[in-house]
Amino acid sequence: MKEALRKLGIVGPRHYTHLLGRLRKAEARAEKLARDASDAQQALRDAKEESARHAHRVEKLKADIDRLKADFERKYDEDRRGLARMEQKRAATVDGFAERLANAERELTGARDVLMAIDVKLAILEGAANVLDARTRAAGGAAAGGAGV
Repeated sequence: MKEALRKLGIVGPRHYTHLLGRLRKAEARAEKLARDASDAQQALRDAKEESARHAHRVEKLKADIDRLKADFERKYDEDRRGLARMEQKRAATVDGFAERLANAERELTGARDVLMAIDVKLAILEGAANVLDARTRAAGGAAAGGAGV
């Protein structure tokens, strides 16, 4: 008879209780899976929002990097141009100093030549003065010697 009842879909009380327990467990598991799915969907939405925030932050940082890079390149170019100007000024100053030094050397050479000429003239005058002194002494000695005789 159990076989006939089973074919008709009728079950006994013990089997019915067992099936009810399994149904409750399945429903509880389904609810848990639904909660987990809901939690997973919420986590996915949160992750997408966070990803969007991070993407926005990345774009902002890229823009900041581009701006800083442009500022750096502008300042680098300004510094390079300033350095070139200072180098030109330094070169002009060095060239001016070199020209002044060459002029000073020419003037010094000319002054040495004049001093040497003056030295030669002084030597000639000194020699002439010595000769004159010697003649004067000789003439004075001869005159003193001849007057006393």
